[in-house]
Amino acid sequence: MSLAGSIFAERQGKANDFMLDEMHRRRVEKDIADLKKLIDQHFEQRKKDEEDLEAREAQLALEKEKREAIENRRKQEEEERKKATMAAIQYATSNPKKRLQKKGGNKQEKKKVLAARRKNGNIDHLSGAQLAEKALEFFNHFSEINEDKYNLEILLEKHQYNLKLLRQRVHDLVGRQNKINTRK
Repeated sequence: MSLAGSIFAERQGKANDFMLDEMHRRRVEKDIADLKKLIDQHFEQRKKDEEDLEAREAQLALEKEKREAIENRRKQEEEERKKATMAAIQYATSNPKKRLQKKGGNKQEKKKVLAARRKNGNIDHLSGAQLAEKALEFFNHFSEINEDKYNLEILLEKHQYNLKLLRQRVHDLVGRQNKINTRK
């Protein structure tokens, strides 16, 4: 080849290299632009997803609070029902005189009964025989009071036994009633 041919070929090669470099540069720029576009889309989508996630978490937290509030209210109502039931049972089984005493309505009657039971203990002016007679009187009175106490204790035990039986019957009937209601 001649010198002119080699120069031309060299120029032609440089031109081709320049065109290849230019094409490569354009392709790289296009790829970079596409990547930036994809990155922007990715971050926008990620931002939307995070907002959706936060909204969903807030909604779940609200639902959880509502469920807990409903459960607490249900437990509180159940405890109130139990307390009311226990108070009604206790009131129904308590002694009517005790209820009146708690209200303070029987104080005068109580004072009268105690005054009637109390014996006069003035013994300063009595002689020996009279003192012996008075001691015998106190002893007899004390014996009567102890006898009354014993009889009342026996009566109390009978009433407690009857109350226990009646409570057991009520418990059995309530249990049967619950079984019947669950079958329906």
